[in-house]
Amino acid sequence: MVANKQKTKTIEEQMAEFEARLRRQLAREQRHDEHKVRESFDTGAMPTIHVTLGQLASSKPAPAREYEAVSGD
Repeated sequence: MVANKQKTKTIEEQMAEFEARLRRQLAREQRHDEHKVRESFDTGAMPTIHVTLGQLASSKPAPAREYEAVSGD
């Protein structure tokens, strides 16, 4: 019973350590994203996104559907 309790404690410690690591990683990524946004305001330009003409042509939105006319009051 004591050994089982020790295993549970170890698992709980590992989970707490994992959670702390994930929280640090998330905070680091958020700071990086905020820095990129702030930098774009400072320079007056957004980052360049490279897209080929083929990709643009294939991403055409579907034609708009026509709606049935409804008479109202």
